[in-house]
Amino acid sequence: MYIPDKLGRVAIGKDTFLAPFGYFEEDYKFVVNFLRSPWVAKRTFHDNFDENALLGCYSDYLKNGIGWIAFHKNKRCAFIILELVSSSPLIYSMHGGLSRALYGNGQAKMAIDFIKYYVFDVMNGHKLEAYVLRPNNLLSGYYARSGLAKECEMQDRIMLNGVPSPITIYGLTKETEYGRRRKQGAIRANTSTTSSSAGTGTGSRNKKNSSRKKRKGRSVSRRQRNKPNVQRSNSVPVK
Repeated sequence: MYIPDKLGRVAIGKDTFLAPFGYFEEDYKFVVNFLRSPWVAKRTFHDNFDENALLGCYSDYLKNGIGWIAFHKNKRCAFIILELVSSSPLIYSMHGGLSRALYGNGQAKMAIDFIKYYVFDVMNGHKLEAYVLRPNNLLSGYYARSGLAKECEMQDRIMLNGVPSPITIYGLTKETEYGRRRKQGAIRANTSTTSSSAGTGTGSRNKKNSSRKKRKGRSVSRRQRNKPNVQRSNSVPVK
């Protein structure tokens, strides 16, 4: 499904591919500039947790995990980091970000589809997790649409404007993901069968109608051949 090229790049859609993170200094600059965006910063950082703290976390995640930098039309547009949470059972959590310019065009879905494939099909992982550290309806909706269910809120885990606040955990197990795939496969198969049957029925009706027209045409031709050759005249008969 996702076949890397000789440089390790994986195409996930038209004009979009993922490359191994960290081979170029520009990869790190992209992440730093992304986090410094006011729109991102106000939805990411909280008390005593700033850019340096988050970059330190990302560095730790990459030591035992893996990361990708995404390109769209040959420009960096997103990054993904998978953190190894547990080795038995094998659990990963995902972190990252997507440029706002690409919101709403399906790039986020393509990225999460690849992540699920990598965790469950390549690494044979048991579970994929994601965390929301502060209220973020956009991110919560993104996780939910991607199949990750809200599991719990861990109370008083961070300080937000001086107030102890919860973090929310979303999760998806391999069993659930495979069940969803089987269901979608069955739906596609039924849809294909129904369309094929409908097409066959229409074709049969068309053939029958065509046959009737041909038979009707032949019968008319026979009547015309057997009919006396009478010439019609427009002249008035003479008495």
